[in-house]
Amino acid sequence: MNDYEGSLFEHGSKNPCLHGGEVQEFPNGTFLCMCPVGFKGKTCRDLLYCHSNPCHNNGTCIEDAHGFKCICPKGFKGCTCEEFTSCEPNPCENDGICIQIDNNFNCACKPGYQGERCKDADPCFINPCLNSGTCTIIRGKANCSCTAHYGGDYCQVEKVCYDNPCHNGATCVENPTRPCICTKGYAGRLCSEHVCHSNPCLNGGACGVVQATAGGDNKWAYSCTCPVFFEGKKCEVPNFCKGDPCKNGGTCVDLYKQNMLSKRWINLMHQHPYYKCICRPGYTSKQCETDICDSCHDHTVCVDHRCVCNSGYTGDGFDCTRIASPCHPNPCSNGATCSIGPDLSYDCKCPKGYCGEHCDLICDMCALKPCMNGGSCYAIGDKRFCVCPPQYTGPDCNIRLPDLCQPNPCMHNFPCKYLKEKHDYFCDCKGKYSGKNCQDCDCPKATIVPGKKTYDSTCDAVGDCICPTIDGVSLTFDAHNGCVEGKTEQLCFPNPCQNGGTCLVKGERQEYCVCKPPYYGDRCQYKFCDVANPCQNYGTCIDIGVRDYKCRCTPQFTGENCTVPVPEPVVETLCSPSPCLYGGTCKERGNGYDCICLSRYTGPNCEVDRCADCDVNADCVDGHCRCRQGYIGTGYVCEIDSECGGIVCPTENQQCISGQCVCIPGTTCITNR
Repeated sequence: MNDYEGSLFEHGSKNPCLHGGEVQEFPNGTFLCMCPVGFKGKTCRDLLYCHSNPCHNNGTCIEDAHGFKCICPKGFKGCTCEEFTSCEPNPCENDGICIQIDNNFNCACKPGYQGERCKDADPCFINPCLNSGTCTIIRGKANCSCTAHYGGDYCQVEKVCYDNPCHNGATCVENPTRPCICTKGYAGRLCSEHVCHSNPCLNGGACGVVQATAGGDNKWAYSCTCPVFFEGKKCEVPNFCKGDPCKNGGTCVDLYKQNMLSKRWINLMHQHPYYKCICRPGYTSKQCETDICDSCHDHTVCVDHRCVCNSGYTGDGFDCTRIASPCHPNPCSNGATCSIGPDLSYDCKCPKGYCGEHCDLICDMCALKPCMNGGSCYAIGDKRFCVCPPQYTGPDCNIRLPDLCQPNPCMHNFPCKYLKEKHDYFCDCKGKYSGKNCQDCDCPKATIVPGKKTYDSTCDAVGDCICPTIDGVSLTFDAHNGCVEGKTEQLCFPNPCQNGGTCLVKGERQEYCVCKPPYYGDRCQYKFCDVANPCQNYGTCIDIGVRDYKCRCTPQFTGENCTVPVPEPVVETLCSPSPCLYGGTCKERGNGYDCICLSRYTGPNCEVDRCADCDVNADCVDGHCRCRQGYIGTGYVCEIDSECGGIVCPTENQQCISGQCVCIPGTTCITNR
């Protein structure tokens, strides 16, 4: 029997159903009540409470033994779901207590948790700061404020310099093993000792202070300046040959070391140095200070202990008289050496880089080293040019280029790299900063988002994008729309990273890129060769890593940045074309060549004309200047011979000297009898 069934006999009535319920009888004497809307029970006595839907705000009504119960939707509470609440269900995590405030809520977190919803661990709950340090939370992390005696991230390091242990004006540094930087002359862990205290130098040596070369606590060490005849770290070793007392290359023999003199002689060494000088030939006396050629004339050389007059002078070596010569004064330029021939002619031996009869022509444009500040000189034909080292320019590398990174032009104190080869600079901008001087912030600006307010994002100190702080407004960073009120769509979709970079999310709402080498930048958009190409002279820059490169140079240049010209190849045949002038014949000799000159010319390339400076009254004979008949002199200077008058010698191999016809030296004269 169900709730609606019963017995007519029991009730003694033909219609036991209440509230207008209809009865249905059965042959076995039972009945069933068909209750009207809003009632229930065996005789329709009980009221259906949920019929009138007493639950508000879409609450669900459930009948129970005591009447009804409302199951409220999220955000409502009360017997009939009539009250609005932000605490149902509880938004606070980790057993935090939700407190309703108007249309919002606050979470009262249990010890050890923090944050708007108590989901973040409290890093200061168990104080990590040692030695009475105070823990505060900065950007979600524990930060320790230490007492004066301690330092370190967790106040774990005792400060050595709080009670300065250093002596004698030393500077204290926080280093337990080496806390003191000593002033000059002091040493030891606390700089309490002077290196020259109780003079360590023996035998009258003077103690001085020098920088120590070994490690350890000492920055300064002592150095002994030893007196004559002593050496060693402490001047403890006798050395009678110290200072090389023998002059003019004489050899010193230390008789103390040879004979092992007793120590009693050491005290007398200042008065009687115990050494012997073995002099070189040509010198004598105790210290070989006397040159046997000191008595020679000024214009002599000492050869095998003999005084020999210099070329152009005559005499016994102690008295030399100058011979009239075309080399006095020296007709050769640029420090060239003038040499006299047997016939009083002269030749100029030119120094490197010069040529011509009088060495007055520059043959090697680079011989004078015109490039300053370490520049390299390259000669091409009759021209030369300088390849300057970095930071120098100008035709002679004499102009120093300023370092464009001094002072640093990069904003926010970002690193500056001076590109010496291009005389330019490159700012290594961080994060979203960009521009020549990192002056621009590339964080996204506000765009239109339907139904939401947006704001411009800005850069923080390291170039990360952040949202402005606006009272009462919760902003979320969006890489595409700026700062959006409330929540935005999924970050990193679509992928903002270029050139195969991977997009990752930092924190809750900030995306960043992990780039594939050689790309870098906040969106992997840069390569070093594109930003700052250092390769010059049409060289090709190749990226081999992040901000790392190599240059592929054209055939005409080499070097790290293609700045060094490749010298022209040496001509394989030294005599083609012939370097010999004025009809000289070129002959190759192993790794070089010789010029076989005509008799009138000389010099490495036959460039010197022996007769270029002949007197107008002289002729050139086999490369020598000869005064014509009626004149006397060297050939370079010819004067009228008053004694010869109008005498004409019978053959061309003769000349008149002092009224007589004589043969020209080097020729044969045949006379008629």
